[in-house]
Amino acid sequence: LSMTISHKFLNFLTSAPGLVRPCRGFQCHAYSILLMLVLGCMAANDARAQAGFQAAGTAQSGTAALTVPWPAHQAGDIALLFVETRQAQAVTLTTANGFVAVLNSPQATTTDLVAPNTGTRLSVFWARATSAAMASPIIAASPDHAYARILTYRRVDNTGNPWDVTGGGNESGANNTTLTVTGVTTTVANTRVVQAASRNNDSAAAAFSAQTNVGLTGIAERHDAGTATGDGGGIGVWDGLRAVAGATGNTTATVTSSVNAFLTIALRPATTYYSRASAGWSVGTTWSTIGCGGAAAGAVPYAGSDVVICDGNTVTLDANSVILNSLTVQTTGVLKIGNNAT
Repeated sequence: LSMTISHKFLNFLTSAPGLVRPCRGFQCHAYSILLMLVLGCMAANDARAQAGFQAAGTAQSGTAALTVPWPAHQAGDIALLFVETRQAQAVTLTTANGFVAVLNSPQATTTDLVAPNTGTRLSVFWARATSAAMASPIIAASPDHAYARILTYRRVDNTGNPWDVTGGGNESGANNTTLTVTGVTTTVANTRVVQAASRNNDSAAAAFSAQTNVGLTGIAERHDAGTATGDGGGIGVWDGLRAVAGATGNTTATVTSSVNAFLTIALRPATTYYSRASAGWSVGTTWSTIGCGGAAAGAVPYAGSDVVICDGNTVTLDANSVILNSLTVQTTGVLKIGNNAT
Protein backbone atom coordinates (compact mmCIF):
# COMPACT_ATOMS: atom_id res chain seq x y z
CA LEU A 1 0.00 0.00 0.00
CA SER A 2 1.20 3.49 -0.81
CA MET A 3 -0.94 6.59 -0.36
CA THR A 4 -0.09 10.20 -0.89
CA ILE A 5 -1.88 12.99 0.95
CA SER A 6 -1.88 16.24 -0.95
CA HIS A 7 -3.80 19.46 -0.39
CA LYS A 8 -6.49 18.41 -2.92
CA PHE A 9 -6.72 14.89 -1.49
CA LEU A 10 -7.28 16.28 2.01
CA ASN A 11 -10.08 18.45 0.65
CA PHE A 12 -11.66 15.33 -0.88
CA LEU A 13 -11.41 13.33 2.34
CA THR A 14 -12.82 16.07 4.53
CA SER A 15 -15.77 16.56 2.16
CA ALA A 16 -16.73 12.88 2.18
CA PRO A 17 -18.34 12.15 5.57
CA GLY A 18 -18.86 8.51 6.38
CA LEU A 19 -16.08 7.33 4.06
CA VAL A 20 -15.21 3.79 5.10
CA ARG A 21 -12.78 1.49 3.33
CA PRO A 22 -12.07 -2.19 4.03
CA CYS A 23 -8.55 -2.90 5.18
CA ARG A 24 -6.32 -5.54 6.67
CA GLY A 25 -2.86 -5.71 8.22
CA PHE A 26 -0.73 -2.67 7.59
CA GLN A 27 -3.56 -1.14 5.55
CA CYS A 28 -5.67 -0.78 8.70
CA HIS A 29 -2.77 0.84 10.51
CA ALA A 30 -2.13 3.21 7.62
CA TYR A 31 -5.80 4.19 7.31
CA SER A 32 -6.01 4.87 11.06
CA ILE A 33 -2.95 7.12 10.83
CA LEU A 34 -4.48 8.83 7.80
CA LEU A 35 -7.68 9.55 9.72
CA MET A 36 -5.68 10.92 12.65
CA LEU A 37 -3.70 13.20 10.38
CA VAL A 38 -6.78 14.43 8.53
CA LEU A 39 -8.44 15.29 11.81
CA GLY A 40 -5.28 17.16 12.76
CA CYS A 41 -5.50 19.12 9.51
CA MET A 42 -9.05 20.11 10.41
CA ALA A 43 -7.89 21.70 13.70
CA ALA A 44 -8.15 25.46 13.84
CA ASN A 45 -4.90 27.21 13.00
CA ASP A 46 -5.37 29.38 16.09
CA ALA A 47 -4.64 26.30 18.21
CA ARG A 48 -1.19 25.83 16.71
CA ALA A 49 1.70 26.11 19.15
CA GLN A 50 -0.47 26.92 22.14
CA ALA A 51 -0.40 24.97 25.39
CA GLY A 52 -3.91 24.59 26.78
CA PHE A 53 -5.82 23.55 29.88
CA GLN A 54 -6.87 19.92 29.81
CA ALA A 55 -8.58 18.75 32.99
CA ALA A 56 -8.88 19.07 36.77
CA GLY A 57 -8.66 16.23 39.25
CA THR A 58 -10.68 15.84 42.44
CA ALA A 59 -9.71 18.26 45.21
CA GLN A 60 -8.55 16.79 48.52
CA SER A 61 -8.45 18.42 51.95
CA GLY A 62 -8.01 17.63 55.63
CA THR A 63 -5.36 17.13 58.30
CA ALA A 64 -4.41 13.53 57.47
CA ALA A 65 -2.14 12.52 54.60
CA LEU A 66 -3.72 13.40 51.25
CA THR A 67 -3.61 11.23 48.13
CA VAL A 68 -4.26 13.62 45.25
CA PRO A 69 -5.55 11.95 42.05
CA TRP A 70 -4.68 12.90 38.48
CA PRO A 71 -7.60 13.69 36.16
CA ALA A 72 -7.85 11.73 32.90
CA HIS A 73 -4.58 12.29 31.04
CA GLN A 74 -2.21 11.02 28.37
CA ALA A 75 1.55 10.77 27.98
CA GLY A 76 3.09 14.20 27.62
CA ASP A 77 0.51 16.07 29.71
CA ILE A 78 1.89 18.43 32.35
CA ALA A 79 0.33 18.17 35.81
CA LEU A 80 0.43 21.07 38.26
CA LEU A 81 -0.27 20.14 41.90
CA PHE A 82 -1.46 23.16 43.91
CA VAL A 83 -1.43 22.97 47.72
CA GLU A 84 -2.59 25.55 50.28
CA THR A 85 -1.62 25.41 53.98
CA ARG A 86 -1.06 27.83 56.86
CA GLN A 87 1.83 30.20 56.17
CA ALA A 88 4.25 28.37 58.50
CA GLN A 89 3.24 24.87 57.39
CA ALA A 90 5.70 23.50 54.82
CA VAL A 91 4.36 20.89 52.39
CA THR A 92 6.12 17.53 52.15
CA LEU A 93 5.43 14.89 49.50
CA THR A 94 5.89 11.57 51.29
CA THR A 95 5.38 9.83 47.95
CA ALA A 96 6.22 12.18 45.09
CA ASN A 97 5.54 9.85 42.15
CA GLY A 98 7.44 12.17 39.84
CA PHE A 99 6.30 15.52 41.25
CA VAL A 100 8.91 18.16 42.07
CA ALA A 101 8.60 21.78 43.17
CA VAL A 102 8.06 24.50 40.57
CA LEU A 103 10.71 27.23 40.52
CA ASN A 104 9.80 30.02 42.98
CA SER A 105 7.47 27.75 44.96
CA PRO A 106 6.45 28.04 47.74
CA GLN A 107 5.11 31.54 48.29
CA ALA A 108 3.76 32.55 51.71
CA THR A 109 2.40 35.58 53.53
CA THR A 110 4.68 37.14 56.13
CA THR A 111 2.12 38.76 58.44
CA ASP A 112 -1.61 38.62 59.03
CA LEU A 113 -2.90 41.48 61.16
CA VAL A 114 -6.30 39.85 61.64
CA ALA A 115 -5.12 36.38 62.70
CA PRO A 116 -1.38 36.46 63.53
CA ASN A 117 0.73 33.45 62.50
CA THR A 118 -2.02 31.87 60.40
CA GLY A 119 -1.74 33.44 56.96
CA THR A 120 -1.43 31.24 53.88
CA ARG A 121 1.21 29.30 51.97
CA LEU A 122 0.95 28.29 48.30
CA SER A 123 3.08 25.33 47.19
CA VAL A 124 3.10 24.14 43.57
CA PHE A 125 4.65 20.94 42.19
CA TRP A 126 4.75 19.59 38.65
CA ALA A 127 5.14 16.28 36.78
CA ARG A 128 5.12 15.18 33.14
CA ALA A 129 2.91 12.19 32.37
CA THR A 130 4.71 9.21 30.87
CA SER A 131 1.52 7.16 30.48
CA ALA A 132 -2.24 7.46 30.79
CA ALA A 133 -2.21 5.92 34.28
CA MET A 134 0.06 8.00 36.47
CA ALA A 135 0.25 7.26 40.21
CA SER A 136 -1.05 9.86 42.65
CA PRO A 137 1.30 11.93 44.81
CA ILE A 138 0.78 11.75 48.58
CA ILE A 139 1.07 14.82 50.81
CA ALA A 140 2.15 14.39 54.43
CA ALA A 141 -0.34 15.12 57.21
CA SER A 142 -0.79 18.80 58.10
CA PRO A 143 -1.48 19.88 61.73
CA ASP A 144 -4.12 22.48 60.82
CA HIS A 145 -5.25 21.81 57.23
CA ALA A 146 -4.12 21.24 53.66
CA TYR A 147 -6.09 21.75 50.47
CA ALA A 148 -4.83 20.32 47.16
CA ARG A 149 -5.80 19.70 43.55
CA ILE A 150 -4.09 18.67 40.29
CA LEU A 151 -4.73 20.50 37.01
CA THR A 152 -3.30 19.26 33.71
CA TYR A 153 -2.15 21.09 30.58
CA ARG A 154 -1.54 19.68 27.10
CA ARG A 155 0.64 20.70 24.12
CA VAL A 156 3.42 21.82 26.45
CA ASP A 157 7.11 21.56 25.55
CA ASN A 158 8.26 18.00 26.31
CA THR A 159 11.88 18.77 27.19
CA GLY A 160 13.21 19.79 30.59
CA ASN A 161 11.21 22.08 32.83
CA PRO A 162 7.93 23.01 31.13
CA TRP A 163 8.03 26.70 31.97
CA ASP A 164 9.62 29.67 30.27
CA VAL A 165 9.56 31.78 33.42
CA THR A 166 7.93 31.78 36.86
CA GLY A 167 7.42 34.43 39.50
CA GLY A 168 5.56 34.93 42.75
CA GLY A 169 4.81 37.08 45.74
CA ASN A 170 2.29 37.80 48.47
CA GLU A 171 -0.03 40.44 49.86
CA SER A 172 0.29 40.35 53.65
CA GLY A 173 -0.81 42.51 56.57
CA ALA A 174 -4.36 43.80 56.39
CA ASN A 175 -6.94 41.65 54.65
CA ASN A 176 -7.41 42.37 50.93
CA THR A 177 -10.50 42.45 48.75
CA THR A 178 -8.44 43.15 45.63
CA LEU A 179 -5.37 41.19 44.60
CA THR A 180 -2.55 42.23 42.28
CA VAL A 181 -0.50 39.36 40.85
CA THR A 182 2.75 40.85 39.65
CA GLY A 183 3.68 40.09 36.04
CA VAL A 184 6.54 38.17 34.46
CA THR A 185 8.49 38.66 31.24
CA THR A 186 8.30 35.77 28.79
CA THR A 187 11.03 35.02 26.24
CA VAL A 188 9.04 32.91 23.75
CA ALA A 189 5.72 33.40 21.99
CA ASN A 190 2.46 31.60 22.81
CA THR A 191 3.08 30.83 26.46
CA ARG A 192 0.14 29.66 28.55
CA VAL A 193 0.37 31.87 31.64
CA VAL A 194 -1.02 29.98 34.64
CA GLN A 195 -1.61 32.01 37.80
CA ALA A 196 -2.55 30.59 41.19
CA ALA A 197 -3.44 32.49 44.35
CA SER A 198 -4.09 31.17 47.83
CA ARG A 199 -6.18 32.79 50.57
CA ASN A 200 -6.56 32.20 54.28
CA ASN A 201 -10.25 32.81 54.90
CA ASP A 202 -12.11 29.93 56.54
CA SER A 203 -14.44 28.92 53.70
CA ALA A 204 -14.92 26.21 51.10
CA ALA A 205 -16.71 28.62 48.76
CA ALA A 206 -15.31 30.32 45.68
CA ALA A 207 -13.40 33.51 46.51
CA PHE A 208 -11.79 34.94 43.34
CA SER A 209 -13.40 36.76 40.42
CA ALA A 210 -12.95 39.47 37.77
CA GLN A 211 -9.40 38.47 36.81
CA THR A 212 -8.14 41.12 34.38
CA ASN A 213 -4.88 41.58 32.47
CA VAL A 214 -4.66 43.38 29.12
CA GLY A 215 -1.41 41.52 28.43
CA LEU A 216 -3.15 38.12 28.40
CA THR A 217 -5.78 36.81 26.00
CA GLY A 218 -8.74 34.66 26.97
CA ILE A 219 -8.30 34.54 30.74
CA ALA A 220 -10.34 31.63 32.13
CA GLU A 221 -10.73 30.46 35.70
CA ARG A 222 -9.90 26.75 36.16
CA HIS A 223 -10.41 26.31 39.90
CA ASP A 224 -11.76 28.28 42.85
CA ALA A 225 -12.58 26.53 46.12
CA GLY A 226 -11.18 25.71 49.54
CA THR A 227 -11.73 24.15 52.94
CA ALA A 228 -13.14 25.18 56.32
CA THR A 229 -11.03 22.63 58.19
CA GLY A 230 -8.96 24.24 60.96
CA ASP A 231 -8.13 27.84 60.09
CA GLY A 232 -9.27 27.12 56.54
CA GLY A 233 -8.06 28.42 53.21
CA GLY A 234 -8.29 27.89 49.48
CA ILE A 235 -6.88 28.36 46.01
CA GLY A 236 -7.92 30.07 42.80
CA VAL A 237 -6.27 29.18 39.46
CA TRP A 238 -6.74 30.88 36.10
CA ASP A 239 -4.76 31.11 32.87
CA GLY A 240 -4.47 33.15 29.70
CA LEU A 241 -2.42 33.23 26.52
CA ARG A 242 0.61 35.49 26.09
CA ALA A 243 0.79 35.52 22.29
CA VAL A 244 4.08 37.40 21.97
CA ALA A 245 7.22 37.34 24.08
CA GLY A 246 7.49 40.18 26.58
CA ALA A 247 6.16 41.60 29.83
CA THR A 248 2.73 40.28 30.78
CA GLY A 249 1.91 43.16 33.09
CA ASN A 250 0.07 42.67 36.37
CA THR A 251 -3.17 40.75 36.82
CA THR A 252 -5.83 42.15 39.12
CA ALA A 253 -8.63 40.16 40.72
CA THR A 254 -11.38 40.56 43.28
CA VAL A 255 -11.05 38.30 46.31
CA THR A 256 -13.05 37.61 49.46
CA SER A 257 -11.38 39.45 52.36
CA SER A 258 -8.12 37.61 53.10
CA VAL A 259 -4.36 37.70 52.83
CA ASN A 260 -2.88 36.03 49.77
CA ALA A 261 0.14 34.35 48.19
CA PHE A 262 0.49 33.85 44.44
CA LEU A 263 2.61 32.16 41.77
CA THR A 264 2.74 32.63 37.99
CA ILE A 265 3.94 29.86 35.65
CA ALA A 266 4.37 30.64 31.94
CA LEU A 267 4.23 27.25 30.19
CA ARG A 268 6.22 26.88 26.96
CA PRO A 269 4.22 25.59 23.97
CA ALA A 270 4.99 22.35 22.20
CA THR A 271 7.39 22.75 19.30
CA THR A 272 6.20 23.28 15.71
CA TYR A 273 8.10 21.07 13.25
CA TYR A 274 8.48 22.22 9.64
CA SER A 275 9.66 19.95 6.83
CA ARG A 276 12.90 21.10 5.20
CA ALA A 277 13.52 18.25 2.74
CA SER A 278 11.86 15.36 0.93
CA ALA A 279 12.71 12.46 3.22
CA GLY A 280 11.33 10.11 5.88
CA TRP A 281 9.27 11.24 8.85
CA SER A 282 11.62 9.40 11.24
CA VAL A 283 14.75 11.26 10.05
CA GLY A 284 15.84 14.15 12.26
CA THR A 285 17.20 16.14 9.33
CA THR A 286 13.76 16.12 7.67
CA TRP A 287 12.60 18.67 10.20
CA SER A 288 13.33 22.20 11.34
CA THR A 289 11.89 24.02 14.34
CA ILE A 290 12.74 27.40 12.80
CA GLY A 291 10.60 27.34 9.66
CA CYS A 292 10.26 25.82 6.19
CA GLY A 293 13.75 25.04 4.88
CA GLY A 294 15.35 26.08 8.20
CA ALA A 295 18.27 24.47 9.99
CA ALA A 296 17.85 20.79 10.85
CA ALA A 297 16.26 20.08 14.21
CA GLY A 298 17.98 16.72 14.64
CA ALA A 299 14.71 15.48 16.19
CA VAL A 300 11.28 14.34 15.05
CA PRO A 301 7.75 15.46 16.03
CA TYR A 302 6.49 14.24 19.40
CA ALA A 303 3.03 13.95 20.99
CA GLY A 304 1.30 17.33 21.05
CA SER A 305 3.52 18.87 18.36
CA ASP A 306 2.27 20.93 15.45
CA VAL A 307 3.58 19.79 12.06
CA VAL A 308 3.78 21.66 8.76
CA ILE A 309 4.58 19.84 5.51
CA CYS A 310 6.06 22.70 3.51
CA ASP A 311 5.59 23.50 -0.17
CA GLY A 312 7.82 21.40 -2.41
CA ASN A 313 8.54 18.70 0.21
CA THR A 314 7.35 15.08 0.13
CA VAL A 315 7.55 13.48 3.59
CA THR A 316 7.10 9.72 3.83
CA LEU A 317 5.53 8.39 7.01
CA ASP A 318 7.96 5.51 7.54
CA ALA A 319 7.27 4.88 11.24
CA ASN A 320 4.32 4.83 13.62
CA SER A 321 3.28 8.42 14.26
CA VAL A 322 2.24 10.04 17.53
CA ILE A 323 -0.90 12.00 18.39
CA LEU A 324 -0.23 15.46 17.04
CA ASN A 325 -1.94 18.69 17.98
CA SER A 326 -2.29 19.66 14.33
CA LEU A 327 -0.97 18.90 10.85
CA THR A 328 -0.85 21.43 8.03
CA VAL A 329 -0.04 20.32 4.48
CA GLN A 330 0.80 23.34 2.34
CA THR A 331 -0.47 23.62 -1.25
CA THR A 332 2.40 21.74 -2.97
CA GLY A 333 3.45 19.77 0.10
CA VAL A 334 2.89 16.01 0.10
CA LEU A 335 2.60 13.48 2.94
CA LYS A 336 3.14 9.96 1.66
CA ILE A 337 1.88 7.05 3.74
CA GLY A 338 3.21 3.65 2.81
CA ASN A 339 4.90 0.46 3.98
CA ASN A 340 8.03 0.89 1.90
CA ALA A 341 10.23 1.40 4.94
CA THR A 342 8.36 -0.54 7.61
